[in-house]
Amino acid sequence: MLRTMKYNIWPRNIRFEDGLLAVVDFAAKRLLKPSEDIKDIFSITINDFEYVNCDGIEELVGILRKTPVYSRFTCRNSFRGKRPEQFLYTGVTFNNREVEVDVSSKDVDLVEATHRFIKDTFNLRNPEFPTSPDDRAKYLHPTIFIGRHFDDVGNEYYKKLSSFLELLGFNVTQGEEYTSQSIPEKVKARINNQDIFLLIVSGDREHEWLIAEPSYALGKGKHLILLAEKKAIYKPTILGQDLEQVLFDSGHIEQTFTPLLREFRSIRILGL
Repeated sequence: MLRTMKYNIWPRNIRFEDGLLAVVDFAAKRLLKPSEDIKDIFSITINDFEYVNCDGIEELVGILRKTPVYSRFTCRNSFRGKRPEQFLYTGVTFNNREVEVDVSSKDVDLVEATHRFIKDTFNLRNPEFPTSPDDRAKYLHPTIFIGRHFDDVGNEYYKKLSSFLELLGFNVTQGEEYTSQSIPEKVKARINNQDIFLLIVSGDREHEWLIAEPSYALGKGKHLILLAEKKAIYKPTILGQDLEQVLFDSGHIEQTFTPLLREFRSIRILGL
C-alpha cells in the first residue's frame, strides 16, 4: 500500500532536519533498518544554480542545518526487517509551496501510524474546507455554463464575456435556443458538466429558458451568478431564492468584470 499526503501549512520555524532523523528512529523502534539493496534519494536544491545529491541522510541533514534558505529537498528512505515482507518506505519532499509525504508498506496499520508520526513530528496541516449553508460545490473547477438571450445583443455580451473568462483560464460553454419549456437533454448535460452557472439577462423580454436553466442548475447544486442589464425585465425570486444581481449599463457588460473577479476570489476555484 502506498499512501500520499500533501500539506500546505507548517510552522515558520520548522526544523526539517530533526524530523527526518526522527523518522529513522521511528523505524528503528519497530526493528526496521535502512535497506542496503535499494538506492535511497537524498537531495537538496538550494537555488536555481546549485543542486546537491547527498550520499546519505546524515549528509542531507548536515547541509540542511547549515543552509538557512533553500527551495526544495527530497528525503526518501527504505527500511527492512528480518523477514522479506517487513518493509517500510518513507518519502518527505519540500518545495516551498507544500510538503508531500509518501509512505508504503504491506502493513496497512504501519502506513497509517507512520503518516500520523510524520504529520505530528513536523506539525503539518491543511486549511479547513469552507462550510456553507447550502450544498453548492466548493473548491470549484474553472468551468462555466452561460445562459443568455439568443439575439444580437446576447451574442455580443456572450462574445465579450466568454473571451474574458477564457483568458482567466475558464472552460466556457453555452446552451442553444429552444422554444419549449423543457430543457433539452444536451443542454442539461452541458450544465451538469460545469461547476458554475452564469446567467446574462438583457433586453425587455423574458424567455422560459432563462428561468428553466438556472432553476435546473440550482437543483444540481451549481454556483449561480446573475448578470443583469439595468433595463432588463427579470425577477430572480421566481427561482425560489433572492439572488444578488450584478447590474450593468446597456452595451457595457465589461462593467461586470471587476465584480466577477471579486466573486471568484470569494470562492475557491481549483487551478486559479
